Amino acid sequence: MDAYVYKQLAYGDSFRLLELQPGEARNALEARLLDVRLSDDPTFAALSYCWGDPLFNTRLTCDGQMLLITESLTAALIHLRNASQTLVIWVDQVCIDQKNIVERAVQVTLMGQIYTKAERVLIWLGEEDADSTPGLRIVERLSKAQLRRDQNGDTRNKYQLLMSGFSEYNLPYQDDIAYSSFLRLSQRPYFSRGWILQEAVLARKSMIHCGSHSFAFDDYYRALVCCFVLGFEDNMNTDNLMRFMSLIGMRQAFKNNRKEELLTLLYQTRSTITTDPKDKIYCLLGLAGDADTLKIQPNYDASYSFQDAYRDVAITFMQSSKNLDVLSVPRTNHDSSFPSWVPDWRPASSYMLSLTARERLKDTRYRATGHSEACIQIKEDGSLLGLSGHRIDQIEECGDVYRYEESTAVQRSYWRQLRENYMFALRLRLRYIDWKHIAGVYTKGEYVSGGTKDDAFWRTLIAGHPIDSDTDFDQIRSDYRAWNSSILRFSSMRRWVPHTVLVALVTMKIVLEGLRTLLALTCFLPLYDRSHEPFNALVQCVAQRKLFRTSAGYVGLAPESVRAGDTIALFQGGRLPLIIRQHGDRWRLIGDCYVHGLMNGEKFDAQKCDTMWIE
Repeated sequence: MDAYVYKQLAYGDSFRLLELQPGEARNALEARLLDVRLSDDPTFAALSYCWGDPLFNTRLTCDGQMLLITESLTAALIHLRNASQTLVIWVDQVCIDQKNIVERAVQVTLMGQIYTKAERVLIWLGEEDADSTPGLRIVERLSKAQLRRDQNGDTRNKYQLLMSGFSEYNLPYQDDIAYSSFLRLSQRPYFSRGWILQEAVLARKSMIHCGSHSFAFDDYYRALVCCFVLGFEDNMNTDNLMRFMSLIGMRQAFKNNRKEELLTLLYQTRSTITTDPKDKIYCLLGLAGDADTLKIQPNYDASYSFQDAYRDVAITFMQSSKNLDVLSVPRTNHDSSFPSWVPDWRPASSYMLSLTARERLKDTRYRATGHSEACIQIKEDGSLLGLSGHRIDQIEECGDVYRYEESTAVQRSYWRQLRENYMFALRLRLRYIDWKHIAGVYTKGEYVSGGTKDDAFWRTLIAGHPIDSDTDFDQIRSDYRAWNSSILRFSSMRRWVPHTVLVALVTMKIVLEGLRTLLALTCFLPLYDRSHEPFNALVQCVAQRKLFRTSAGYVGLAPESVRAGDTIALFQGGRLPLIIRQHGDRWRLIGDCYVHGLMNGEKFDAQKCDTMWIE
């Protein structure tokens, strides 16, 4: 049988549809490709799936010719085809000539419209297995339970439902393996794919398929919410959770006719994976509200590397917006093949929260350079960035990085879990005790810009303000004091108590807190005070960052790669100060920072600005 030969598409809005012939599971796959136009409003479904191993080793007979496809697509088509009717479906792997880079680039720009016009989107998670079966069986039960709980205003967790609540909502008891089985569905490769964002967000109607099981996307979402409210979230990987919540947020925004800017979407989807790194940008173009303004065109030419694509997009952002928000993208282990100012959009931990990204969620608050606009220069083949700014201070001391730790073990023994919880609590307390010492809270005098050093410390921990703009600062101060009593009680001893003694004291407090918690849960009594939790929930900016103190006495939060001697500078168009490191007569960008007392243009002076070259 001859290999399939693609015909050139006739019009700018032309695309192909796969007409899959009916058949039983044992029958070979047979289909034909149809050339259609978006303007003709054809009726079709669209497939959203994970390519998996990019090995094209299974056969699809298409128009009497042989078309090789991946095993994952073969499994999806076999499960989804009808035994008696044809299925008209759009599948990227087949409907786009993947070897034709010109066609591929054009079709990528049409994908947003394709998924919007699709009658329904079929989401394929993969084959069912023994581990997933218990979870697949309870999806609809969880969804119905959450609907009833919402109607009843029921917010009880799994411990409070022990007596009769589970049977009341027709749910398995808390020790049933179905909960962990269901939550592990979110760890399937499908949910890490970058392209699913556009596919799932733009869909008018979505159905999830896993083996022989199927259910509505909204049922799956409600089932997840039910598990989190009940308190079963321990079995879900944090990055996968962040990916899914980003998807839900974008889906809701789309339903409300609101589109985020491309840079915001890139922040939100940092941990997603694409086979081609350039697709980290291209897969979001159909969702971006400023796509028409940015005019970014997909380019799959082999001579155009993903480093080139990331550099050009960074320049486009700065030139279009007249600000330096793109320079605030968190950088860890920055790839030396990039200039230091070019963000690497390849997968990274979702816990690297950008200070600028949180600002983009609401009204702008940071104005470190007032209302100035960025003025950039590019030279040396695009590798050197010229910015107009001036230096304001130097970092004198910084603490250890606060790194979010997550166990990768699927199943852990009780004692191992207990040990991990203890070590996390110990490191957390010692880190904050050290940070409070660096901030100079116990030294005499006011903070350099006024106010108490203690206020400067807790305001730095929340980067000046919480994400919730309606939160009362007096209430935050009260919550901080309760949190301070629980977490930082031994901070004042940091200067004169040996480290081993400090560890012993903190350990004793952790053990006592654990015993009190155990007693409370056993007796179903509120025997311990949890008033410190509200402030703890606000400390969202410290992950992967260090607290530092400058030569002038300012306190702030900086990326984990910062070190003593680094320079803090203000550049025109930058809403936050940037940390740079001298390299000969040039500079390297370390990242953005929050500096308490310098976030509203207090030290910016346009007359002092000069061009500084960042490599």
